[in-house]
Amino acid sequence: MINEEARERMRRSYYLEKKSLRQIAREEGYSRVTIKKAISDASPRIYTLTKPRPAIVLGPYQLRVEELLTENEQLPH
Repeated sequence: MINEEARERMRRSYYLEKKSLRQIAREEGYSRVTIKKAISDASPRIYTLTKPRPAIVLGPYQLRVEELLTENEQLPH
């Protein structure tokens, strides 16, 4: 997988330095197809979770947390 830094280097080499796909492929060590994909897709990659994270498990502290919450509700504001 190509990181954003390498993708930006490829785009900069192609558009600003006017290098060919073949030359960029030689310098970066990726195939020309990969270079072409990196150049054509200008949007940055966004990290997304494949499934949601599980809820935090409080375990033995759950009772104490509930006690503190009920005490806090009883205090005058």
